[in-house]
Amino acid sequence: MSTSVNNVDQLIKGAYDLHIHTGPSFFKRSLDDLDMAELALQAQMKGFLIKAHEGSTVCRAYLAKKYINDQVNVCGGHVMNIHSGGLNPHVVDAQIKLGAKIIWFPTMSADNHIKHFGAMKFGSMKSTKNVMAVEEGLTVIDADGKLLPEVEKILELIASADICLSTGHLGNEEVYILTQKAFEKGINRVLINHPDFETNRMPLSKKQALVKQGAYLEMSFLSLHPNWNPIEPEEMVEGIKQVGYEKCILTTDYGSEGYPDPVEGFKSFLKIMLDFGLTKDQITTMIKDNPAYLMNDR
Repeated sequence: MSTSVNNVDQLIKGAYDLHIHTGPSFFKRSLDDLDMAELALQAQMKGFLIKAHEGSTVCRAYLAKKYINDQVNVCGGHVMNIHSGGLNPHVVDAQIKLGAKIIWFPTMSADNHIKHFGAMKFGSMKSTKNVMAVEEGLTVIDADGKLLPEVEKILELIASADICLSTGHLGNEEVYILTQKAFEKGINRVLINHPDFETNRMPLSKKQALVKQGAYLEMSFLSLHPNWNPIEPEEMVEGIKQVGYEKCILTTDYGSEGYPDPVEGFKSFLKIMLDFGLTKDQITTMIKDNPAYLMNDR
């Protein structure tokens, strides 16, 4: 039975979307931070997280939140790509001190991403700016499979600040090693970026192992989109049931030109998840309780 529009309009109230891309950007975006803040306010969302492959969104989030008089919790973080400092503990320390809620490991600069798509490219999306190409991608492990010393230091900084670590577009082996060490270092909040997306698609057994360690899994709407070598909704829902909704969040990964705005995208995503068998209570946990925990908003 198809879910009514009124159901998702109500369900999204008080929700978080922890993966929204806004402009300015190397890529074509459909809205900026203030546009998104207004949309979230109109939808009565609790908050959202601005993600930028270009680097930090900490100060952008501060200004967007102030723009709407703190009525929505606009969160920011830092992505450790080459053009934003790479795996540099000093940069991470500064962003944490400025108020970062999350530190993402490399995305477009990750060796895994470059081997999959190429530098400065995301499938059909190409950079609209003449940015220097990355000659060699970033990895968090050495030839022996051990974490690099600078990565260990970054983990200590994240643990000390009690904020969220997110795995970006690292390869599956890197993600597992990084996540295991993160919990050993005392990090409480680990988010595995879109494990159904084509850059870092994971088998169910790998997802289950990461959840067993304590990690949360991000299920993104973009992973269902036909432009991105998608999985089917049935597969995503079955995966959520197998690993446990208690350790999953739902996000859009929206904001690119040519897509609906992120709020409308989020509603469409929730409708699909309901239509394919998830309950309102399960979805509430994944869009309200779990993301609030990851953003330390409890």
